[in-house]
Amino acid sequence: MLDYQEKERFTYTDDTAIMIGVAEVLASKQRIDEKTLGDRFLHNYEKEPDRGYAKGPIKTFELVKSTGMPYSKAAQMQFGWQGSFGNGGPMRVVPIGLFFHDSEKLYEQAKLSSIVTHAHPIAIDGTVVIAKTVAKVVETNKNENLDILGIANSLLSAAKTYEFKKKIEEIIKLIKTNATDKVAADKLGRGFRADESVPFAVYSFLAHQSSFTDCLICAVGNGGDRDTLGAMAGSIAGAFHGINAIPNEWLSRLENKDYIEKLAMLLYQRRK
Repeated sequence: MLDYQEKERFTYTDDTAIMIGVAEVLASKQRIDEKTLGDRFLHNYEKEPDRGYAKGPIKTFELVKSTGMPYSKAAQMQFGWQGSFGNGGPMRVVPIGLFFHDSEKLYEQAKLSSIVTHAHPIAIDGTVVIAKTVAKVVETNKNENLDILGIANSLLSAAKTYEFKKKIEEIIKLIKTNATDKVAADKLGRGFRADESVPFAVYSFLAHQSSFTDCLICAVGNGGDRDTLGAMAGSIAGAFHGINAIPNEWLSRLENKDYIEKLAMLLYQRRK
């Protein structure tokens, strides 16, 4: 048996690995460009291929390596030339939401970060919605009540697709009616599509805004694509509450904790 102080570390999946790649590019260049970000994703994938990467990004990487075509074109070729509408873009976009939270470049930078591997309009919308939510909550005074309706309306304005506008309107209804988390998960979705996971991640935060822990438990405790739901909801709650809201027991067991904290500090310094 492991002693309490000797518990195994929490090993993160491809979601965190790719999010680290976004942060690394921002820390280096203070902006996102397609080739630099794609190359960083490819480098990190080849260094640690066993993180649980989905088939779509792997196929994109293989196409780029074999043909030299741009990442966005390779990504667009996936799924019958529709591009992936998965949640890979939304789960990694939090560094952009933080870095550009008060900038008119937020939409453009979020979109650029998505099309490297996920080029479908639904995937782009999901990426923008998470980035916009992070941007809104990081600007919120923690001592005031969160303006849920104001945030929802800003997300409605940012979203371009019917699928996302409909789901954002559903979030408002669920919160107004005090729906259970299970009902919300069933209505909003918890799968691999961006429009069937991003809305529940946003709901998890808005419905449990007072507690980082409760938000995360809601996001991962109702089944589905748990690691990505946790990455998205946790990123919003983390932006709102800050690092002190995360239980020390979790932080102490986080894989590569020191590197992640140094990278976060570097992003903060580069943004000033």
